Amino acid sequence: MATVIAGPARVRPFTVLDIVIGIELFLLIVIASRTYTFFPFLPVSLLNRLSFVIPIACLPLVLVRHPYAGVATIGILAIVLSYQYWFASLWGTQFTGSGIGSYQALLLAPLAALLSARFPASRFVRIFFAAAVVHLFVYLLLYLTLDVNMIRQQAMSGDRDLQGAIRRTHEAAASTSIEYSDFKIGTSGAAMSFVVLYAISHLYGIRRLLPRLGMAVLAALSLYGMWVSDSRWNTASTLVALVLLAIPMGSRARAWLGFSTAALAAAIWIAAASAPFNPFSLSSDRSGSARALEFEAANPVLRHTLPLGIGLPNQDGDLEAVFSENVFIGDLGYYGDLLTTGLIGVALVVLAFWLIARFIGDLARTEPNERLARFLSAYLVYLAVVQIITPQLTSGIGGVFLSLAIAYLGRRGAVAPPPSPPALVVDLAPPEAGPAMLPRRLVGAGPTNEGDPAAE
Repeated sequence: MATVIAGPARVRPFTVLDIVIGIELFLLIVIASRTYTFFPFLPVSLLNRLSFVIPIACLPLVLVRHPYAGVATIGILAIVLSYQYWFASLWGTQFTGSGIGSYQALLLAPLAALLSARFPASRFVRIFFAAAVVHLFVYLLLYLTLDVNMIRQQAMSGDRDLQGAIRRTHEAAASTSIEYSDFKIGTSGAAMSFVVLYAISHLYGIRRLLPRLGMAVLAALSLYGMWVSDSRWNTASTLVALVLLAIPMGSRARAWLGFSTAALAAAIWIAAASAPFNPFSLSSDRSGSARALEFEAANPVLRHTLPLGIGLPNQDGDLEAVFSENVFIGDLGYYGDLLTTGLIGVALVVLAFWLIARFIGDLARTEPNERLARFLSAYLVYLAVVQIITPQLTSGIGGVFLSLAIAYLGRRGAVAPPPSPPALVVDLAPPEAGPAMLPRRLVGAGPTNEGDPAAE
């Protein structure tokens, strides 16, 4: 009879790669939330270039060491650029390829693949969590220190004598046709939902009081941030994921439920595009009415370009060559994907959800930290629901998780963590000789608890 006394949890210090990934993820969140508007020293053109250059610079090394991730990234680049070229050739606009900046989250597979060589997937997820928490505090700081009502009143009265961040905010609002009366501080709903679901899914597995209290506070602050940001659909999608997180079911089943939701929603939007029915007309509020008008303007065009869609615009103003009225594709979710990339593009979106669900299924079988798979499965449900209106997977922060799935699915062995330091095995059987029972041997222990907050 032998008793295993587990060895100490392996403490993995931050590496340069961790820092690079953290900076990249934070840049993506800042760009998606338009938080850069409040910081004059952060021009968006510089942020876009930097967030694009970081993963692309890793491509040569990744193609040698992790060809699957490198080839997949090149494939995604080729698909996006092909659709941009298709738009330019179909509507007579200029092909610049600059629109690739909206899809940077889909290009992180090289960074994730480099991380997978030494660390489990939980490492990448925890770095994203840290970046999302920083964004949460930045948003709350802006919300609690800026007088939003004053900004509205000054803008509506035509007062342009505003300094610094407030002036730039007004200019950004004017350039994107946002009504000043509707001004609100931008945020990344996907990042806030990430904090809520991660904190709650890890809450009950933490044994120590202070870390548990910290997770509870972060979840509460993120829920408060979503509430004050007035992002109703994002909040509703998060609540759906939280309900399914509370239901006792396996992570694999929850992940496949998320995939099924995405596939069903895509099928419904395809049917709506070919039927005389406007799904957005079911909503009577202001945003629903605006989306209903966009649907009415876009659907006649889509019916003539259904297989490949109208293509992806290269720059602001390109859609004016297609529609006589304002159509904001980012407001149309799966229908926006269908409009721009056609049936082929929607099939690729559903395939992306399938890849993430398969990655989570593999993770649930091989990762000893069950909370990670439980969290990712709940977040996949969130992405599937929020995609109905907001394309978070294709042109939002959700694309990060497709990159993560591509990187780790290509390295089956890297999904599971590397072994931890040896554990002490003490033989408790009666000794053959001598009065004392001494440790007999040292053996390798099981998987490390890297990423397990309970062990920290």
